[in-house]
Amino acid sequence: MPTIPDDDELELIRRSGVALRMGRLSLSSGTGSYRVKASMARVAKALGVERHEAHVTLTEITTTSHRGRSFRTEVTEVRTIGVNTDRLAELELLAQDVERRGEVTVEHVDAELDRIAKKPPLYPTWLNAMWSALACAAFAFLNGAGPVEILGAMLGAGLGQGLRRTMMHRGFNQFGVSMLAGAVSSLAYLGFVHVLTFTGVNGPHEAGYVAAALFLVPGFPWSRARWTWPSWTSPPGWPAWRTR
Repeated sequence: MPTIPDDDELELIRRSGVALRMGRLSLSSGTGSYRVKASMARVAKALGVERHEAHVTLTEITTTSHRGRSFRTEVTEVRTIGVNTDRLAELELLAQDVERRGEVTVEHVDAELDRIAKKPPLYPTWLNAMWSALACAAFAFLNGAGPVEILGAMLGAGLGQGLRRTMMHRGFNQFGVSMLAGAVSSLAYLGFVHVLTFTGVNGPHEAGYVAAALFLVPGFPWSRARWTWPSWTSPPGWPAWRTR
């Protein structure tokens, strides 16, 4: 027969939920499992949780919080994974703040997490796409591409990253968005060089084809995987390495 939780158990539910939310925001922003565990542990301790244990993978977090004779185990799934270093910085400052205070309320941490979650991106979509386009054009230059290939790579990467950024912020599937963005950037590059053939600009243009889609190969997940392995938390490290 189910029992009604007492006040202590209800309070533990509130506190463990806030700590888990801290970890969920951290994981979805692209940080490693060690930092996810550390941030949750600091928040849980400041909230009065006596012992907090967590298991973190690439897309899931399982936590158990202990307080007195009560404990609570929770599982959450992160469906959308990206890189948001501004949010990571805000979460780290929050973890440092609650650790310095020593004791905080659930309402305070929850309000801070609401503020961080609702904070808009630092840069608009068009600026983000422009910098990606310039970076891919620079890679095309390093690969020995000429002016035509560099311009084509810039056009393809800009359109692909703009589409990718827009769809990811609307919650579409990450893998589907990546495939679509890659197809758009490749087709835009091929269309650009094909149009130029009618103006008499001929020659090999392979040097810029790969560069137009290099925005899909970020270094942040690769670095995350590399630093996850030495901390003996390899489950999230292997997927991050494979999807870099």
